[in-house]
Parts: sequence; C-alpha cells; structure tokens
Amino acid sequence: MMKLKRLGRISVCMAVLMVMLLAAGCQKNGNSSEESANAVLNQFLSGTVQDADEFDSQYAEIASAETGDETGMVSIDGMEDYFQKQFGEIMTADCIADLLADRSMIAPMKLAQQLDKDIIAQDIQLTAKSGEDNAYDFSTQLVTSDDKQPVGTATGYVKMQSDNSTWKASALTIKITTN
Repeated sequence: MMKLKRLGRISVCMAVLMVMLLAAGCQKNGNSSEESANAVLNQFLSGTVQDADEFDSQYAEIASAETGDETGMVSIDGMEDYFQKQFGEIMTADCIADLLADRSMIAPMKLAQQLDKDIIAQDIQLTAKSGEDNAYDFSTQLVTSDDKQPVGTATGYVKMQSDNSTWKASALTIKITTN
C-alpha cells in the first residue's frame, strides 16, 4: 500500500514537471522570433579581419577555377556553398542568395578588413514591422570588438521564418554607414 502511494506521488510529480516544461517551452517560442532575429544580426554583423582574409582566399581559389564567362560573385560556383556553411544555420538559402546578389553578404567583414579591426554589433534595436508577422526593422551601432570604439551604424530589415521549430532569417536587408 505504501509503495502504491509513493508511486502515485512520483507520477503526480512527473506530470507536474512535464506541464512546467511544456509551459516554459511555449513561453520561449513566443519570443523566439525576436530573440532569433537578434542572434542572426549579432552573428551576421560581426565582421572579422580573419573572415575577410579567408573569404578573399576562397574567392580567389574558386574564381581561378571558374571557366564560365561571368565573373560576378553569384555566378561563381561555390560561393553560395561557402556562405551556406557559414550562415545556413541562421538564414534560408534564398536569404543567402539575395545577400550575395546585392553584395551585402560581405559588407561586415569588408568593413573589418578596411579598418584592420574586428567589429561587432552593439545594442541592436528591433522594431516590429506593422502588418507583418516575425518581421523587424533594426538599427545598431557597429563598434570595434577590442576597445568598443564606434565605427558606424547598420540599419535594415529582417524577416524570420520558422523551420521545424528553428527560426531563420528569410529576408535581410542592410545598409552600413561608416563614421
């Protein structure tokens, strides 16, 4: 009889624990679009000199093997694969292709290379787009990663899409203004 009561208490405790975990999961999903947009922007806007040098090297290697008559970054086989490996966890393939097409994909790392300092986004401000679900206008200050000196601002738009309970950017526009 004592074992049945103990087993009953354990079952009740487990049920309560499951309900609490499910409730916590639902609460997290409610904010995950905005949180994920912030994480995407943090990762994308972090430009390093090393990333820029690696890109230049990869681009030169792929371009030298290119036999087609187009010389644009999008036309070179391998560049989408290169950026898919870097950003495929946080961006859809269409988003990556769009950023490649307008050369925005390389803007943060090229700024870092130009300054010869790694840069990061500081204090990203997201504003929900009226009439669009999971879409935000953003603005942020870009600073050097070592001494946090301001080097410019980034503004734009990001739209998030849920992909099997993982949020990814499905659209991203960016404008960087340097100081």
